[in-house]
Amino acid sequence: MDDRLTTIKNQISGLMREGKFKDAKPLLIEAAELTRVAHGETSVEYAAILNDLGGVHRAMGEWDEGAKAFGLAADILAKTIGKRTPDYATTLNNLAGLYRLTRQWDESESAFLEALNIYRDTLGARHFLYVSGLNNLGLLYQDLKRYEEAAELHRLSLVTLEKTRGSRVAYGTTLSNLAEACKGLGRNDEVEGLIEEALGIFEEVVGKGHSLYGSSLNNLAAFCYDQQKYEKARDLFAESLQICEQSYGRKSKYYASSITNLGMANEKLGLLDEARQCYESALAIDLALFGEDSLQARDARQRIAALA
Repeated sequence: MDDRLTTIKNQISGLMREGKFKDAKPLLIEAAELTRVAHGETSVEYAAILNDLGGVHRAMGEWDEGAKAFGLAADILAKTIGKRTPDYATTLNNLAGLYRLTRQWDESESAFLEALNIYRDTLGARHFLYVSGLNNLGLLYQDLKRYEEAAELHRLSLVTLEKTRGSRVAYGTTLSNLAEACKGLGRNDEVEGLIEEALGIFEEVVGKGHSLYGSSLNNLAAFCYDQQKYEKARDLFAESLQICEQSYGRKSKYYASSITNLGMANEKLGLLDEARQCYESALAIDLALFGEDSLQARDARQRIAALA
């Protein structure tokens, strides 16, 4: 069993580095069961693998499964090592991110702030995990259109990463986050440069096929779209879609969102047949994931009807 678990963990590590979440998920499920059997269902080791599994579920838009994994991990850690620990704070931070994605704003902010408080008290304000928590809270404030607060948190993260010579990936992610906050503030002269700097870092560190590169590429495409540069936006959305397929698969909510973006650029360029194909693909995914009466399916149908 130990040999199998070690092999699986090595495979998972490689797939996660490449951003291939859909390929990592079945291996993580197997690893979680092997870990539960080997170490017990109340062990720290089991909590750690549940955290990883929850992160993949969250990345793939599988909210209920993610919440279950994070919640179980938090319960285990609270009982074994206590709540005022970095590992518990990380689980709380992960759960807060899921709350943000499911628009549970109050729960998300409360959990992010509690995690930050634990990180600051146990690790200090210059630690990578504290900086990551600032970034995550900034993303929540972007969702709430509190752009000034978001930009302040992202800039503080950048300064800290510069002083501590922190992770290049974290620095690139923060640049990309700051670009979105600047867009919300109407500081369009800053946006493109920030995203392109982030893309350069991601290309160098993780490669062009990684989901982080694809996400920033999508952000740049959206900015070009907003600036009415539809040809450039279309090309960037198409490239981002390919990366999204590799990372999440063609049946994921992220693929549906990405192909909808491509459809919108096609529509602006008068490529209505291509736009219809994109919207119909998105509708099929939305129906499978969310059902006939979902907001996502309704929006997709409206886009298709508007082409008639």
